[in-house]
Amino acid sequence: TQSERRVEMSKLNTTRFTILGVVVLCAALLTSVADAAKPYRERIPIGGGPYVELPGEFEFCPASIAPTGVSVEVVGGNHAFSQFENGVSTVTGRHVDRFTNLDNGTSVILELQGRTVVVPHGDGTSHATLTGVLGFNFYPGDVGPGDMTVGRTYVFTGSVDLDFDSSGVVVAFSSNARMVDVCALIA
Repeated sequence: TQSERRVEMSKLNTTRFTILGVVVLCAALLTSVADAAKPYRERIPIGGGPYVELPGEFEFCPASIAPTGVSVEVVGGNHAFSQFENGVSTVTGRHVDRFTNLDNGTSVILELQGRTVVVPHGDGTSHATLTGVLGFNFYPGDVGPGDMTVGRTYVFTGSVDLDFDSSGVVVAFSSNARMVDVCALIA
């Protein structure tokens, strides 16, 4: 039931972070910093979305679990994005999201909080370190837990390190975190 899923997610404790923060972070990496003398800072708005993933696009969950797609909506929190003169970016704070399986209507609320630090490299690659209780979406082809041929979304409690190639594909993944499969929660 949905209440059992909420109880399962509440067991994930205090520090959480989610995929939408990472999406915003990656998009912000492409923007320029107006004032190089001090970091660019911006609060990430609450109420974003819903963002709908349809099968065959950037999948949050495999089509076998959500044949008609997944909706993600920011429903609460207080988090911010910062970009520094050296190109390093951070997202910190609390982020509350609702993931809904559009096929069966099953939803789960993820109360996420943590910190993501992205360090770009001169060749266009980057390294991200995510700490806390956080969510991350692996797209088909990304190295990470689960079946690499499909999209999959997890909540991690602990630390995650990711390396991205110049096109944004995850090419290396390591973690000491406890992991919960979000797709299984909304199956």
